[in-house]
Amino acid sequence: MRTDTKEIVCRMAYLIGIKKPTLVSSYANECSELLEQLGASKEATVIRYLCKLRTALMLKFKRTDDILRNDYIILIK
Repeated sequence: MRTDTKEIVCRMAYLIGIKKPTLVSSYANECSELLEQLGASKEATVIRYLCKLRTALMLKFKRTDDILRNDYIILIK
């Protein structure tokens, strides 16, 4: 059984938290059923929101993380 590359990309895009309007505009014709299945799946939705949370934390708190890492290294020395 061979899986279409577009289905794999669509699935990964959903899981990493690409905005739904972007997903629909890019994959609605070929993968509309897959997008509906992913939207109905509790596990996929949890993964999607955890990825979005991780991305938000990395973007918003990068400066704080850098400061903590640098200060921690100085304290160790």
